[in-house]
Amino acid sequence: QIRKYLTTTGIIKDENKICCERINDIKYGYPLCDKNYTLARKKILSFLSGNSIIPCGRYGSWRYLSMEDVIMESNEIVSSLVKS
Repeated sequence: QIRKYLTTTGIIKDENKICCERINDIKYGYPLCDKNYTLARKKILSFLSGNSIIPCGRYGSWRYLSMEDVIMESNEIVSSLVKS
């Protein structure tokens, strides 16, 4: 349970202090690739980069990633931003 994880890891002190939450049950959990995938992804990522948007995760970067990959990618992005 995410509430418990946030408190046990010290990210928050008290799970009862969470003021709002949203559960988003997504029917399709992974991006679907087709013949346009490579070119479309390149154009999308170029647009995001040109607008100072950092893509992250399955949906943000349009890649087939496990949750562990998403967590590692997120940590790398945060680390690079902190160093900047």
